[in-house]
Amino acid sequence: EAYSYYLSFSKKSSFDTTYGKYTAKHIQVDKVGKELEEHSITVTYLDTDYDSYSVVYVCGEIMENLFSLYAVQSRSQTLNQDVETKVKSALNGINLKLDKLSSIKDFGCKYDDSTL
Repeated sequence: EAYSYYLSFSKKSSFDTTYGKYTAKHIQVDKVGKELEEHSITVTYLDTDYDSYSVVYVCGEIMENLFSLYAVQSRSQTLNQDVETKVKSALNGINLKLDKLSSIKDFGCKYDDSTL
């Protein structure tokens, strides 16, 4: 049985000159936290207003498998109309539709609102 976690800490200023693209570390661990494997992944912010939402593309190779992931990140569980319009426009630019993405808002994830 294996688990994985992903940690990323960045300041807004780091995106001002790098166009929102960086490399992150992905670490696969067993259930007691012993490291099994470590991988680098590329994270690209395709669109953001730096305050309420971002459209993100993540890609990399883990356990000899290539993967890619598109995500919409929001500081609230629902998108207001203005943000939804911006997100749809960004997704349209890469031939994706918002209604084709899976929502995780009902997965029961616990959030610490003070960190959002």
